[in-house]
Amino acid sequence: MAYIDKTEKAASVALALSAMALVALMPLTRIADPDLFFHLRLGGELFSTLSLYSTDTFSFTFAGAPQYTGEWLSNGLIYLSYRVAGFYGLGALKSALMLLLMYIVWRTLRLADPEGEPLPQALLIVLLAFAVRFRLDLRPYYFTYISLAAFTFAFYRYRRDERGLYLLVPLQALWANLHGGFVLGPAYLGLFVLAEAIRRRTVPTAMLPPLILVALLSGLNPHGFQPFTALLNISPGAAGSGGSGLGEWQSATWQLMFGYGLRYTSGFQIIAAGAAAHLVLQALRRRFDPMSIALFTASVYYGLSHVRLMAIASILLVPMAYLAASRLYGLLPRRDAIRVWACSAGAVGIATLTVVAVLMGSVYSFGFGPKYGVLPEGALVFMQEHGVTGKGFNSVTAGSYMLWRTPDRKVFIDGRLVPAPEVNADYDRAIAGMEGFSAMVRKYGITHV
Repeated sequence: MAYIDKTEKAASVALALSAMALVALMPLTRIADPDLFFHLRLGGELFSTLSLYSTDTFSFTFAGAPQYTGEWLSNGLIYLSYRVAGFYGLGALKSALMLLLMYIVWRTLRLADPEGEPLPQALLIVLLAFAVRFRLDLRPYYFTYISLAAFTFAFYRYRRDERGLYLLVPLQALWANLHGGFVLGPAYLGLFVLAEAIRRRTVPTAMLPPLILVALLSGLNPHGFQPFTALLNISPGAAGSGGSGLGEWQSATWQLMFGYGLRYTSGFQIIAAGAAAHLVLQALRRRFDPMSIALFTASVYYGLSHVRLMAIASILLVPMAYLAASRLYGLLPRRDAIRVWACSAGAVGIATLTVVAVLMGSVYSFGFGPKYGVLPEGALVFMQEHGVTGKGFNSVTAGSYMLWRTPDRKVFIDGRLVPAPEVNADYDRAIAGMEGFSAMVRKYGITHV
């Protein structure tokens, strides 16, 4: 019996280590996202001037206009990690944030089912890692992932011992200076309070003070409560949603769900299916949780409306999917030998997946530094060698990289300016046809492309 116990413990440890290794290594990919570089530039400005960059001076199209500074803290952290250790520092920061996110999710899974087995927990963690993989570029939205996971953990904990909601108050104040997604905090907590009122059939007065404090502290950022208007724009095709023409804001299509995009969306689909199975099982037992129903409906709707939000939806839905998986796993014969073999097979499977899909993956190149052939390095070198100056027309992605690589050049547009209506409209017309391009050249005095 002691031998079986030791073997089971060793298998569980191997399973946990394999899952941890996958989570830690997955974010270590070569940089193919140009927008990281404008965050580096903004973070550098923060350290060099010791002030918030509030007025645009990087472009000649938007110069003098107000610059959004609500992500100053995350921009500073990103720049600091680069300043300390270069591209290795950026990789280390990504890995650390991913591990923190998955640790919070794991703690939530244990709260959701205290008697749950290690194998379903590890498999759901790995599945979630793949569900958020296509949104793992080092950008401020990492902190929204972590904050939403922490809110979910607090909700599960509160249902057990009615503690923990006040911890969300300082988290909200921090979140408000890390990423614009902080507007989801009061809405998420408000939904939980409403669901608890319906479930208990009485007003949960003890929950109202932390809700009020979270809402009030949301305004402790350079833009106050202004970012909350973004909530009104998160709808299919909304013009103010940050650029509805961008691929990451498009609605789900058949090709994205079951065609070429399956590699990116399959994790979300499996987690959503697991969450749906949980709700069905609850309905069969005549148990209806208003919070779970509302969260599932909102997550699936917005995940399908905007591909970008699939990662957030997966984080919110994974506890429900885990409960369904845990219940399914519980149908297996409860024999020690079976659990040992299951954990051992899970550890080997995850380790194999790490090698094949992470270390040897072709879409996401494992390593540090920029991905060869993706960023316009050659074009910038040519411009420097041949003394190309003046006002240049550039793509959004090229502009984001130029802000960091050639800081003395003013850009036409970059990732920061996609929500700028006039510049974005001129850009869209310019790439749509010669008439719009010619008008853009005359309007801005373009000398080169």
